[in-house]
Amino acid sequence: MQWIANICFLTIVLLVVACLPSSKNSTNTLPSGAWIGFFKIDSPKHSNPTHIPFRMQIDGDTLIYFDNGSERIKTIDVFLSVDSLHLTMPVFGSSLEARLQNDTFHGVWSSQAKESYHIPFYAVRSIEKKALDLKPLPKRWKVQFSPLDDPGDGILLLQVDEFGIATATVRTETGDYRFLEGSYDGTELSLSAFDGAHIFYLQAQFDGEKLQGGFWSGKHWYETWIANPNDTFTLRDPDSLTFLSEPLAFQFPNVNGNTISLNDPMFDDKVTIVQITGSWCPNCMDETRVLVDMYKKYQKDGLEIVAIDFELKDDFSNFQQCVYRLQSDLGVTYPVLFGGLANKKEAAKKIPMLNHIMSYPTMILLDKNKEVKQIHTGFNGPSTGELYRTFIDELASNIEELLAS
Repeated sequence: MQWIANICFLTIVLLVVACLPSSKNSTNTLPSGAWIGFFKIDSPKHSNPTHIPFRMQIDGDTLIYFDNGSERIKTIDVFLSVDSLHLTMPVFGSSLEARLQNDTFHGVWSSQAKESYHIPFYAVRSIEKKALDLKPLPKRWKVQFSPLDDPGDGILLLQVDEFGIATATVRTETGDYRFLEGSYDGTELSLSAFDGAHIFYLQAQFDGEKLQGGFWSGKHWYETWIANPNDTFTLRDPDSLTFLSEPLAFQFPNVNGNTISLNDPMFDDKVTIVQITGSWCPNCMDETRVLVDMYKKYQKDGLEIVAIDFELKDDFSNFQQCVYRLQSDLGVTYPVLFGGLANKKEAAKKIPMLNHIMSYPTMILLDKNKEVKQIHTGFNGPSTGELYRTFIDELASNIEELLAS
């Protein structure tokens, strides 16, 4: 990819910065403007490191944004001292620590959800792109991941502008890949995303008929993929993928350690949404934003929502910290319960009346008699455009109909 090649001469230095004082007490300022960063991923399947791009915008010494297509993520807790920077990503609580040297940031991203999970990165000032004379690419593709093994299907929704800037998402039956952004130069397509929880990177060559390349997810996952233009391929109905074999029941502790059950009075004669979720899951957080709005709008009319949270650490104190971030960063006011470890097979044992837990999130809508009216697997988030807006409208309509009955 040309824009990576242009900076391959840079020496990558990883300097992990320890505790830094608050920028409020500092007279230093960060160099404002647009920056292009690269996570350096070592993969056992590749002899050379993979450089996964991300976009960063600095506005003074306390405002830093990360951009994925039309999504803008505002960071919190930005600390600056001399030439050292520490910031915390909202919702997921991951952190970036870096030092500025010769107009280049060198640092490391650390995930709080996983043990000893660190990825080095560097960032340089972004260069303005020039318009290209490109033949338009199709906008809708059928995708097969690991096509030579047990392929998983998806739908690539793609847009490329006159500058070769590409924006996209990939829809699958367990959720979408959210906001992807990158470049297309006539033969090579590059798409990536960084949201504080996931680092995604899709790279492919276009041979005039199909796209074929590799998909990286952080430093732990790589697989091949192939895509062909297809305007008719569809995924299965997300309301048909998960079902109950007997009435729903659950009993889990809330953030205060008090056991909450579906038989508690708070759910009596209420339309209830049960959200199976994880605070580490970006698709879940997209759904949570929708449910927060629904709760504000319909709680007074008799809607109750409860989340059953499965975390990457089977630790109650970690769960408490995750809930506090959901309350602070997303405005969650409905109860969140601790289901345990986010292993799908183990989680399914905790709610055995479900045929499986195919995806985080899974949403269960109950009427006032606690009878299931809808089980929605996965989530098509805001990057899917019309599908996302349709889901919100249909959910609101279903809630209103059940409240009125």
